[in-house]
Amino acid sequence: MAASTIFNKPSVDSREELIFVLIDGQNFRYKLPNWTNLQVDYFKLAKVFYKEESEEMVAKRMRIIYFDMFLVEKSATEFPTLEAKNGFINGLQDKGVKVETCDINNLPVKKNGKKDFNMDRFIIQNLEIVSDDPEVSHIILLSGDGDFYQHLRRAANNGKRVSVVAIRNSLNPKMINDEDVEVVYFEEVKKLLTE
Repeated sequence: MAASTIFNKPSVDSREELIFVLIDGQNFRYKLPNWTNLQVDYFKLAKVFYKEESEEMVAKRMRIIYFDMFLVEKSATEFPTLEAKNGFINGLQDKGVKVETCDINNLPVKKNGKKDFNMDRFIIQNLEIVSDDPEVSHIILLSGDGDFYQHLRRAANNGKRVSVVAIRNSLNPKMINDEDVEVVYFEEVKKLLTE
């Protein structure tokens, strides 16, 4: 199981509602082979979604969680060694990004007897929590996975601003066609997020 699913939220001015960014690392690693080498600065999403506001002020409202399995043996192209994996995780944490993973020994087992390496259930748990949180005004999901759609709809129905950043060819059509879901293609903001 993931350690804790949500940040301990510091008190914020009522005019400065929280922005939650949930990153499906597995989704991006499978679609972009060099994902872990890109050095993405997730706080720069402030420039994408809040162009008229100070990036620094928006960043203070952001709570960012990166979800991934981080298995050396399952992702040898990204993490050929334990040191490489730990360096990536430490780099995220040093920037203020919370990293969620789970112990391989505690993974659920599928019907076919194999372990379930999918982190979607942890992202969904967090989506459910922040969808109902009155202090959260905006949810940004980095994933095009359709498994999250109904949870994004719930957030939108609860009055949250909902945004998705996804790789163009991996975005679920339901998200594209939903007028309450703001879609940004990663290819269009990659340069900004990685400079």
